[in-house]
Amino acid sequence: MKKFELFTVPQKERVKALETTVIPWMNDLVTSEQLVIGLPQVLGKWDECTPLVVGQGMQDQFLAWLRDNAKDIEGPCYNLPALNAGFLCMVIDENFDPRTDSPTDDASDELKGVLVALGNFMTQHESQAA
Repeated sequence: MKKFELFTVPQKERVKALETTVIPWMNDLVTSEQLVIGLPQVLGKWDECTPLVVGQGMQDQFLAWLRDNAKDIEGPCYNLPALNAGFLCMVIDENFDPRTDSPTDDASDELKGVLVALGNFMTQHESQAA
């Protein structure tokens, strides 16, 4: 893992924030790097989030996915005061495996959760490919 950052935005601004944040991160990727976006449900757990893995040149695909899933990304409106929603961006190299490359002891709960979700995704993907 090369770098990561947690973003917290008002729920209603989550789609726009993803667009304005993720595209510059994607633009900065170099060969052999991937961007993982941890995207939990609005009131969901980080270890159950959707880990999106994108690479160089996938900006158009990401924006199309973002438009197609905007309603789910924004999430339901609850009978509560306005909520914040988070997402996490993490740059990894193509050989990174969260199942064997453990985070540091001082890693945030959000980062640990995204790494668990990514590891589960990788395990599921590998079993489907077999």
